[in-house]
Amino acid sequence: MDILPVNFKVLWFCGAWKERKDENIVLAFLYTCYRYAVFLLIYESTIFEVIELFRTRNHMSDVTEGLFLTSTFVTLCLKYANFLLRRNELSALLEYLRMKICQPRNFKERLIIDAHSRKAKWSALSFLIISQATSLALMIAPVLETNAEERVLPLKLYVPYSITRLFPYAATYLQHVLTLFYAVMLNVSFDSLVYGLTIHACGQIELLGRRLKDDLAASETLEMRPGSNTSIEECVRHHVLMHAFVKRVGALFVWTVAVLFFFSLIIFCTSIFLITKSSGIARAIYFSNWTMVTPQERKSLMLIMINCQKGFVFSYHGTFTLCLDTFTWVSRQQQLDSSNKYVFKLIVSLPQSEPMALGLIAIATAIYLQVNVRKKAKQELHGYRDIVMT
Repeated sequence: MDILPVNFKVLWFCGAWKERKDENIVLAFLYTCYRYAVFLLIYESTIFEVIELFRTRNHMSDVTEGLFLTSTFVTLCLKYANFLLRRNELSALLEYLRMKICQPRNFKERLIIDAHSRKAKWSALSFLIISQATSLALMIAPVLETNAEERVLPLKLYVPYSITRLFPYAATYLQHVLTLFYAVMLNVSFDSLVYGLTIHACGQIELLGRRLKDDLAASETLEMRPGSNTSIEECVRHHVLMHAFVKRVGALFVWTVAVLFFFSLIIFCTSIFLITKSSGIARAIYFSNWTMVTPQERKSLMLIMINCQKGFVFSYHGTFTLCLDTFTWVSRQQQLDSSNKYVFKLIVSLPQSEPMALGLIAIATAIYLQVNVRKKAKQELHGYRDIVMT
């Protein structure tokens, strides 16, 4: 655990990582049972989160509130599965950084590596402390609940039994506390792992630049500095090694980042859907006892009702508004092929009152813009190539 010690010690504590095998069979068996217990605790809670989300699907406010936590747990399960299935690839990445060519050879190089190691360590540790403080607040909140008739739990999970009595409530509460504790530990470790490996890659790139600078300076003065015995060929091999390292880091974690982006986009679109439902304000004013107020107050209420008819939208200074009209405008800017036309027509035909429709609109718009930008870049590249050839 010489590389990213905070991350791998936390993963070892949660039963997800072990570099050395235990010689004692009893300890190895106990650690395996502990690992599967944590694994089942996380996945069982995620399943009950999803069940509770489907049970409250008719109440949009409850869905929006539970969607954030549910998507976090689902993403954690995917990260956990990806980590367990690709531990050998992660071990190979760590061996890259342990190679002799990546190790510092003098005091200045040691300072570079130590600075990046401290940055990765304190970033993970700070993230872990802040996240655990937040989870501690969630654990304490049910205890401070003043309503004694209804027992409140830290998480909104589906509970298939009654918790009116003290013992079932205490057992369920303890389960939720353990779920929160291990979920935060694992989630922070997985997220900061990508950042930590990226920081180490930046440290190796800075180390490579330092070696190239020292080699070129030594070749100009025709004398080698003490401790600077690298060559240009070794620097080339170091650069190729770092290129392969960064590429494998991206291949190892990119699809989990894509899943996280997808769930974040769904949560964002659901929140937009709740904000755009401003007609409830006008309805509340209409059914209120507005006949008893003064004429000046009636004008103010009428002004609020008129503003509610426009609704609330997100836009960048009125330039790009997140709505169905913007998506329709984007889809008509260029002639699409027949397969994309059917997809866009299907999305446009969805009712705008559904939050999933808003999510699909945002995703399709982003994909379309990305494809359009790539197509224009290729056209410009071909144009530059024709100019050079002529």
